[in-house]
Amino acid sequence: MPQEETEQNTNTILVAEVFNELRRLIKTTLDNAGYQVLEARTAEEALSIAHAHHGVLDLLLANLDHLQLRGRQLAQVLRQLTPDLKVIYLADPPLNCPTDLALHEDCIQKPFLPEALMGKVRHALP
Repeated sequence: MPQEETEQNTNTILVAEVFNELRRLIKTTLDNAGYQVLEARTAEEALSIAHAHHGVLDLLLANLDHLQLRGRQLAQVLRQLTPDLKVIYLADPPLNCPTDLALHEDCIQKPFLPEALMGKVRHALP
């Protein structure tokens, strides 16, 4: 494993993804890179975790379309708690990534490789 992947990161990432296997893969990838990872299966669970978390949320990885609150709505609500929250949306085919992303927002099309996800995360959290 490259040296940069084993360093301890201080960033906290909330993963809101309905698909268990993908959520676990994302968590494992981010854990291996040293990030603190909070995971939620639903938007309601993500909001509960965010309210209970005593630290700063640095990044939200959110399913774009399959949560009760769609990814963009969830990000909007969470930004009331953390205005500087960065977001990476996870887009399911045939849905494409939106072209009207706001500042501090990005998107990755499923399926993706862990290396592609880490590239997006490193770009969001330099």
